[in-house]
Amino acid sequence: MQLVDNVLQGKEREEAIKRAESLPFLVLDEEQVKDVKNIAKGVYSPLTGFLKRDDFERVVKEMCLVSGEVWPIPIVLNISKQEAAELEKTQEKTQEKVLALKDEKGEVVALFKDSSLSERLAKQARATLEESFSLKQVLSREIKLTESV
Repeated sequence: MQLVDNVLQGKEREEAIKRAESLPFLVLDEEQVKDVKNIAKGVYSPLTGFLKRDDFERVVKEMCLVSGEVWPIPIVLNISKQEAAELEKTQEKTQEKVLALKDEKGEVVALFKDSSLSERLAKQARATLEESFSLKQVLSREIKLTESV
């Protein structure tokens, strides 16, 4: 297993923060920010993002990823139905497939990339309401941390 390192540095970090100013964004709570940082810094290797639905279901049932690698904890992005609807509207207007993730102070923490983000956010929000154990269904592909280490 190769450790994940998606922490942006130098000019790449500065460009990402500047780009984030014009992106749709999602404000994360303290726990979600910790998860984003742990994903980007490799603490949660082999994860490169929040679990996708197939991985989520396998982790909950069998404590491993679809790849067969042992992974006991569902790392998911908690998003309300209202937030999903707002992001979907924004993305339809802008055609943007990258989302800025911000902390509660409004600081950009990471960029979240996914080619089918709005569709999956909406599905995730609906699925969250249906989950009997309050863990969230999930999404993602890749997180790039904009915070310096």
